[in-house]
Amino acid sequence: MSGLRQFLALLFLFTVFFTGSFTGFGISVSLAQEATETSAKSSAEDLVENLEAEVQAEAAILEKQRAEKLSSLASIVDSLQKVAIGIKKAQKELRSASAKGREMELNDRIRLLSAEHEALNENFGIIASEAEIQTGGVPGLGVDFNWGAELKELLAPLFQELKRLTSRPREIERLRSSIAHYRKRTGEIKVAIQNVEELQGLATDTPVVRRLAELEGDWQDRLSTAKTELSISQQKLQQFERERRTIGSSIRELFDLFFRSRGRNLVLAILASFTFWIVLRRTFSLMQKISPFHRGELSMKVRIFNVLYIAFTSFGGVFVFLLVLFFFGDWVLLTLALMIILGAVWSSKQAIPRYWAQGLVLLNMGQVREGERVIIDGVPWKVERLNYYTLLSNPRLGGATLRLPLQDMIDLRSRPSHEKELWFPSKLGDWVVLADETYGKIIQQTHHMVELVLLGGSRKTYQTEDFLSKTPLVLSKGFRHHVSFGIDYGLQSQSTSEIPKTLKSFMQKALIDRKYDKADFTLKVEFEEAGASSLNIAVIGDFKGDLASKHNELKRLMSRLCVDACNENGWNIPFEQLTVHMAANDSSN
Repeated sequence: MSGLRQFLALLFLFTVFFTGSFTGFGISVSLAQEATETSAKSSAEDLVENLEAEVQAEAAILEKQRAEKLSSLASIVDSLQKVAIGIKKAQKELRSASAKGREMELNDRIRLLSAEHEALNENFGIIASEAEIQTGGVPGLGVDFNWGAELKELLAPLFQELKRLTSRPREIERLRSSIAHYRKRTGEIKVAIQNVEELQGLATDTPVVRRLAELEGDWQDRLSTAKTELSISQQKLQQFERERRTIGSSIRELFDLFFRSRGRNLVLAILASFTFWIVLRRTFSLMQKISPFHRGELSMKVRIFNVLYIAFTSFGGVFVFLLVLFFFGDWVLLTLALMIILGAVWSSKQAIPRYWAQGLVLLNMGQVREGERVIIDGVPWKVERLNYYTLLSNPRLGGATLRLPLQDMIDLRSRPSHEKELWFPSKLGDWVVLADETYGKIIQQTHHMVELVLLGGSRKTYQTEDFLSKTPLVLSKGFRHHVSFGIDYGLQSQSTSEIPKTLKSFMQKALIDRKYDKADFTLKVEFEEAGASSLNIAVIGDFKGDLASKHNELKRLMSRLCVDACNENGWNIPFEQLTVHMAANDSSN
């Protein structure tokens, strides 16, 4: 029972603890929610107050701007009234008798005052409506044709758009200069008025006083006009600054201006012309591949057709360009394009002989003809096909081909090639000896370079033109070695018959013993000459091209075999001798 009581007591305490905890947690959550709601409420109220303050501030600024604008408009109206009074006064004076001899002066004054009145009217409208007032009718109608103006418009459409784009910064700079000028002018007028007022206080003569009063009124009018112009300039500057745009928007406007009319027309015309040219060029290439008339040697009719087709492709592209501009009604670009084309035709009159020569080459009637041999950078080439791009080939250069534009062909000359005439002195795999004593095997030869592998594995590369200048000796078709050695004069009786015969037999047997096939070489041993110290024997060996890789080895072997034959047969090889003839002694000595 005591244990049960203890368990129930612990369970009661545990329940009370957790109940209090959850109650406290709930109270905390409630307090937090209330605090959050209170904070949010206060934040919303602050935000509303800030917005109201900003709206009030903007309204105050707008009200101030409107007040300044109304003040400027009032100044302009006042200036308009004064200028109108000045015009009437000048007109009245012009009609009076005192205007005799001053008509030109008064007319100039009336004209200036009228221009000022018109400018003030325009400024009043601009400030009041914040929009440019354009006068006159539709541009371009009822205006006399002016060659200078039309030519300027035709030649500079893009520059006009750029000028229009930069008009805002230029106008802002002009307004700033104008504000500075009128501020300075206002100060000068105030000083002038002060000087006149001081003179008025000192003057006693009635006409002088009256004249000074008129002068003061005149300067007051000028001050009012200067203040009005200053106010107008300031209003315009503020208007421009409120409409200030970013660099990005300016660039975007430039692209909009370009692609809105002329730029779009120009791009579409270029695309249409380029597409026309590409389609016809591809069609011509396909025609050359599948047409039976373009296979083998071309007839004169086919060549004339090719020339006319190429001319149609070029002139057709220009015509499509002009046609697109015509359909868009862009007379400015169309006229400009025609002027450029006419200028290009006029300036290319010096190139007409060159174009004529290219036409003759295409017709296979020029200085370069198909199937003939032409030399380029010292390398011969065969003219395979004359076209926009002429195809040249050389079978000895690994089937290498060249594609040269037609304009490069008119400076070349071709000639018929003989049936057995080589297209290159060597081919891949040939062993050669060059003028600089380089001996090696050709492993690569193109129209740019020739590469040789030398004995031992090292490689040497020549530019093709330099390789040809080294007069390569090709060993792959056969080669000859000549060895000359001398025997003693004591063997004179055997030197012309027995010794050559014995030496030949000895050398043939030695070569065969060294695994050289008898069919691959031919030996010839003959008496060569009677030298100063010896009787010289000539050994001549002709070898087939299969032994080209043994070229140097065979030459050394022939010299060695000559010495071995002398040793075996007891033939003496003499030193060079010097014979001294002594004068005879006197009989008395």
